[in-house]
Amino acid sequence: MFNKNKILLIWVLTILIMSSIPTSFLVSAKKNNPGVNDREGSTFIETDFLSMKLHEGKPDMMFWLVNSSEGKKMPVFHVSFTHIAELFGDDLLVHNMGELSGEAFNLASSSFDWTLTKETLTNEVRGTITSDTLDNGATISFVFHVYLEDVLITEEINETNTIITTTYQIKSVSEIKFDIIVDNWTFSPEATGLVFAVKVHELAYKHRVQASEGVNVTEDGYEKPANATNNENKHGIEFYDESDGRSSYFTWVPTAQVYDSENSIVSDVNVTSSMNNDGFDEDFGNGKKFGKDFINLFLSYPNYGDGLKMVHDPTIGIDQGFNPVVIVVAVAAGITLVALVALVVKRR
Repeated sequence: MFNKNKILLIWVLTILIMSSIPTSFLVSAKKNNPGVNDREGSTFIETDFLSMKLHEGKPDMMFWLVNSSEGKKMPVFHVSFTHIAELFGDDLLVHNMGELSGEAFNLASSSFDWTLTKETLTNEVRGTITSDTLDNGATISFVFHVYLEDVLITEEINETNTIITTTYQIKSVSEIKFDIIVDNWTFSPEATGLVFAVKVHELAYKHRVQASEGVNVTEDGYEKPANATNNENKHGIEFYDESDGRSSYFTWVPTAQVYDSENSIVSDVNVTSSMNNDGFDEDFGNGKKFGKDFINLFLSYPNYGDGLKMVHDPTIGIDQGFNPVVIVVAVAAGITLVALVALVVKRR
């Protein structure tokens, strides 16, 4: 029979060994410096777990898992804000491209540039890309927040004179929160709203995409899959792969805030999201199945008045396809098993 004291000693040593391993090692074998960097003519927003690339410094976002074991086959998720346009219709859903006219701008165009500014704060590194001034006098900014620790975001929403408080968490390692800011927009007469057109897919089409219940589908014959987010305070799109259990996501709160020139909140407006097969890029998703392999997403905001500032808060993130606790237990069990085998051999 084994000496109980020796077995106890083995377990104590195992616990000491595992406690000396940094938690971040379980997430990534390589330690990155979280922050905002310029490389290869593009902007990189990085944490210890995921990386995001803003292609040529524009709001064309590609993000992926750091140190994926899949190498060149690593899934790369794509969320590209391609256009901003005014909406003319009976509601805030985009039923077809004919409803988008008036002031419209191609955000991926080389006709205007984006300027990057970086800030280092107490608990975050912040990167902001701001467009040139558009022809109508407006500017568009995307503010990316890389948090060094998990944070709780609390927002107060005024619904019919009733203040409703919502709270959601941003995970420092696996999520990047960003703010969409449209400043000083002047609406055309009869415009019912303002729309961002967004292309959403996974570059190798290995991961399927699905929409939450908060996303309206205006494509005939499309059957919406199961809810893509369990957070009642958010709507969104999820990429998932049943083979590896990993999912990534692009989510957003269902309201946006409108501010005046003194940065005081004027109103809260509802964000209406819709998807259909008809988009600005006719080649996008060519040969693929709409709603399964790719999504044309439209984020719509009601006409909130001229010369004001509108702010909306989306988030991108990647869920881990494994459980670090299971890994810890498995490694600990493995160490113990090796030690026990060594004892058996020694006794023989």
